Amino acid sequence: MTSGECALLLQKQLGESSSPEAYRAALKLVAKLGNVPLAISQIATQIRRNHMTIDEYLKHHGEGSLLSELNKVKALPPREQYNSTVATVWGVEKFSAPALGIMRVMAFLDPDGVAENILQQRTPTGVLLPQSSVNLYAYPEPGEQYFKARTEILRTSLVRKNNETKTLGWHRNVQEVVREKMNSEEQKVYYQFAVDLLFRAWEHTDHYYRFTRESFKRKRCEEVLPNVQCISDAYGSILGRTRLPLQKARQLVKLLQETGCISCKNRNMTRSGQFSSLLSRFARITAT
Repeated sequence: MTSGECALLLQKQLGESSSPEAYRAALKLVAKLGNVPLAISQIATQIRRNHMTIDEYLKHHGEGSLLSELNKVKALPPREQYNSTVATVWGVEKFSAPALGIMRVMAFLDPDGVAENILQQRTPTGVLLPQSSVNLYAYPEPGEQYFKARTEILRTSLVRKNNETKTLGWHRNVQEVVREKMNSEEQKVYYQFAVDLLFRAWEHTDHYYRFTRESFKRKRCEEVLPNVQCISDAYGSILGRTRLPLQKARQLVKLLQETGCISCKNRNMTRSGQFSSLLSRFARITAT
């Protein structure tokens, strides 16, 4: 993004007027941040909380610790700017275990928006991966635990909530950083956990809404479809040549088969073809 675009982004997030003075202040602040969108969003959040203008923030907090940390980022290449910003300012590892659990699951799903219905599926974490050293017990239960963890991650501006679609989304670069900060064992565990959540969301929709209006059932199924494609795309890079446990492999195959069928039924032949291709590729990977 150019300096001008970043300045406008900051003003838009703060709802400030487009006067020449305000624009110049915005330009000055985004320059200090190296035009990093994530840093701009974080500073905007802090300015809103303090009920300040950009100019006031520059005068009173221009050399604050947060701004100083973000200022160091601008010398890095663009990809490293995101990584450094997330690591040094937001500190992904500093989130509570339930909040971090949500983010780690989202690392394998659709970055444009994951239906909260999926993230709140009940799943027996204690028996899901009994041989793993990774603790899944901390993943929040639906309801109060989930809402508390969600509030924690929404405060950082890393994750955005769409109240109309009831989804959580984030920037693809943030998703990559969160995924990269997991070790190989954590990646495999949370990948399988994400498969389980998707499978349960699909099964719940198919069973619970079997006798409801087709249009409503189709909407709930559509929430799962883009996430199935994302998790299938990530299969090779996450698991390498390690096969999924049989139960998880069956869940993923069934998801690919049924999402392909419903896409065909809805006359979305492009998406149906994509799922068929993914199913063939998955079969080749598991056969090797």
